[in-house]
Amino acid sequence: MFLVSIATSVFGKLEPYYVAYRWQGQGGTIIIAASVGLTLAQPFWLITLRRMGHLRTLCVAFVLLGAGAIAFTLAEIAGYFAQAAFAFLFGAANGGIATLLWASFADRVSAERPTAPASAFALLTAISKFGLTVAAWLFLVDYRVDGTGLDLAMAGIPAAAVAMCLAVMALSSPIRNGGRLRIMPRI
Repeated sequence: MFLVSIATSVFGKLEPYYVAYRWQGQGGTIIIAASVGLTLAQPFWLITLRRMGHLRTLCVAFVLLGAGAIAFTLAEIAGYFAQAAFAFLFGAANGGIATLLWASFADRVSAERPTAPASAFALLTAISKFGLTVAAWLFLVDYRVDGTGLDLAMAGIPAAAVAMCLAVMALSSPIRNGGRLRIMPRI
């Protein structure tokens, strides 16, 4: 959750600045596309979850998030609407990851003692907020001067976070648990 919070927050925080510098403020569609993707893709993630299970679906969502971020940057030469399409993909993948993490969280705490959900929710929220705090440190970098490096940060940071998430998943217990994703420790 920590890495996901960083990845999605960096992209979202930099997106308005990128649009302002690259598209001289005419990029409202790009900003809206990520939100629309997040919303409209929810039925897709539910169907995918039912067919593929938590772990595989989460891997697909992570790969799509990283691909969306990188393709968004590479699509700059293809134009405005290409970037809007990849912002939509980024948003859709973000929605899938959020849905799957919260679904896994619910599965985990429902199997615990009655008081477990409160402490587990507190832990997950704290981890998420810590990731948001790390992403908020972007104010230390003066990327607003001329827009240089915004696209690299928008692609690089989420892609790195995705790679780390996939590595953690590959090295952790879900593979040995028959594909069930267990993101929360026993409480």
